[in-house]
Amino acid sequence: MLDDPHLTVVMYNPIGEQIFPRTDIKGGVAITLRDLHQNFGSIGVYTPYDELKSVMKKKSTILKVAT
Repeated sequence: MLDDPHLTVVMYNPIGEQIFPRTDIKGGVAITLRDLHQNFGSIGVYTPYDELKSVMKKKSTILKVAT
């Protein structure tokens, strides 16, 4: 799914009980959208944290240069 260019994460909430009361969903709730007519680009690795996104992007760039 993370390689599907037609899939995107619309919303993420790390506290699942805020979306589904009286439940304990470890890792939170991600709401996704898949649209066959739009190309959102591959998600690859999903993280809600901007700092981690930056690190992953830098790592990806370094690996591309190295190969």
